[in-house]
Amino acid sequence: TLTLRQHALPHGPSAPLPMGLLVLDGKQIKRTLEYAPADVMATTGHDASAEVVLQVALNSVQTRAGRPYVLIPSLYSPTQEAGYTLTARCNKRLQLQQVDPDFDWVHTQVKGGWHEKASTAGGCLDYSSWRENVQYHLQFTDESCQIFMMLSKVLPPGSTPDSNTTEIGFVVAKGTSIEGGRRQKLRLTKDDIMMEVRGSSEHVIGKGMLPARECGYYVIPYTKYPDTDLAYVLDIYTSCEATAVPVQGSENWVCKRVAGEWIPGHNAGGSRQLSRTWLNNPFYSLTLQYPTSVVVMITQLPRLVGPDAFKPPPTTKAGFDLAKKEERRLRRMPATVREGNVDIGVDLCKDDAETSIIASSGYSSATEVLLTIPDLEVGAAPYILVPHSYETEHDAKFQLTVYSDLPVQLEPIEKGRQ
Repeated sequence: TLTLRQHALPHGPSAPLPMGLLVLDGKQIKRTLEYAPADVMATTGHDASAEVVLQVALNSVQTRAGRPYVLIPSLYSPTQEAGYTLTARCNKRLQLQQVDPDFDWVHTQVKGGWHEKASTAGGCLDYSSWRENVQYHLQFTDESCQIFMMLSKVLPPGSTPDSNTTEIGFVVAKGTSIEGGRRQKLRLTKDDIMMEVRGSSEHVIGKGMLPARECGYYVIPYTKYPDTDLAYVLDIYTSCEATAVPVQGSENWVCKRVAGEWIPGHNAGGSRQLSRTWLNNPFYSLTLQYPTSVVVMITQLPRLVGPDAFKPPPTTKAGFDLAKKEERRLRRMPATVREGNVDIGVDLCKDDAETSIIASSGYSSATEVLLTIPDLEVGAAPYILVPHSYETEHDAKFQLTVYSDLPVQLEPIEKGRQ
């Protein structure tokens, strides 16, 4: 017989609050994190009374292989406060105690938000701007870690879970030496992703077992669409000691970005494998002052026609703001393969007589293609970056973005057609 008695706190209401008691079939000696109807042994519901009593027949620990039952006293509404006393009477010996912290989950909670003005609302992985979302570097101490994660919306005043249908989600991805836990993750492949969940409910939950990695993992919360303002709470429960630290500050990537275009008959030279006209592609000088790791990203943009076509603005503040707005809009277009995309790539070359290629990204019709160069040394002359399409004479716009550990210079090279 379980008896739950409520007593008011000095600063709380004097009348009893609705309270109840739940008895669950415990699966392990840890706090229960998920409610499953099949695990319910008995429940009282929630009544606004000073005392609730529950009678239930339970099996001994010997027949349950050491597994305990879990009792959860609760008030009906979150954030309400009251004191209580829980007593148990039984015809056999029993032990009633709180979950031992040494056996319980390790709980880490981070609070954050997606904010358009702060450029932290990049949307889901369908958009190039997903990199703008805050990323958390997750590390733990054991060789493997059981993990339970819950991402929760913090609803604005006047909003309810039923009225707020914003789709949210998060991804857990492997860290690599190129990020080193200090810099944001820039590339996500299918092999990188260990867990991804999304949904429109108030909470989304993911769980699993993660093996230890020297470079840890990255947790990236997102909304389905970019520029969606919403606060969130990320609760991480782990079977061992763990930390989840936002990746930000002076050790993050330094970013340089330039816009360009391939114009048929002028600088749409295609690939080096197909044609000598590769030399006619746009060239950009990359100047290093110190050795640094570099990630180069080429993004192909749709060439708009008609009234949607973008015209270079005048050299005024209003024109500059318009250009920045257009750049932001284009970066928020879906990053998946779009109709009209062509195979593109980017080469890193020496500034020598042969313009020798040091590294190449390969080709893809995806909207963005990346080239990673760890620990690039300072050259005797600036390096040359050559964004290009595989076929010649393709008419398209692009953005060239360089992420680096340390500041670099990225400038277009003026040259004539050859």
